[in-house]
Amino acid sequence: MHVPSPAASAAASPASPSATSRSTIATSVLDVVVDPEAPRARAHDLVQALADARAAALVARDEGRLATVDHRGSPAWQLDANVIAALRDKGVRWEGLSLQVARATFVSGSGTTATIRARVDWTAYVVVHVDGTREARPADMGEELDLELVRVAAGWRIAAVSEPPAT
Repeated sequence: MHVPSPAASAAASPASPSATSRSTIATSVLDVVVDPEAPRARAHDLVQALADARAAALVARDEGRLATVDHRGSPAWQLDANVIAALRDKGVRWEGLSLQVARATFVSGSGTTATIRARVDWTAYVVVHVDGTREARPADMGEELDLELVRVAAGWRIAAVSEPPAT
């Protein structure tokens, strides 16, 4: 999973969806995250739901929100918690960040674990510094990575991210 440095880092946010569509989107996201077959049957949707949760946690600089994307205590959790801590320590925040899944393919899995090979791109966003200065960052095409998922009571979560094995 691509992680730019907190000092590095904007597109305007899309218009807010109506309350009805937000409710439908929330139900759809919840459905895919808790669906035991999602890694195999809906890999793209599952990774997008987790990417959306990750972007929200990073933009909010809220470690508590990582529970909606990462398995608590896992290498993925630690990586994202470190990014959030660095953003807070520097007094930097990100605006307009969105993560877009370019592709996602089921690689392997069981009922409680899965590997999905995915490329997640970062949209352009703005770094807002503690003094209020704003620095635009360009969109960035992500690398193809393997997401190791675990299924917990609340649904699928990312436990680790790694480069795919050489073929």
